[in-house]
Amino acid sequence: LALANEVITKAPAWGGGYVSRAMIYRDMGDNERALADCNMALAAKEADTYAYKLAGDIFDAQGATENAFMEYKAYHEANPNAKDIPEAHMARLQ
Repeated sequence: LALANEVITKAPAWGGGYVSRAMIYRDMGDNERALADCNMALAAKEADTYAYKLAGDIFDAQGATENAFMEYKAYHEANPNAKDIPEAHMARLQ
């Protein structure tokens, strides 16, 4: 967590730093902070669209299927060749 915080401090315009910290928060069970960092990753000047996928995974794990689908849809639109969207959601996108 300390390293992710340092990366964000040194390169706040890089969305990847926020995605990295969001993954740490998710793994710690702090989904609220993880989702907030996903939003920061997407708002960053150098946005990281993987944040859509990560947010989708968090919502999916919480049983918030429609929220998950919306995140996966945005991820798919930004990355049409992505192969890491869960099959049930991918079927709805096609």
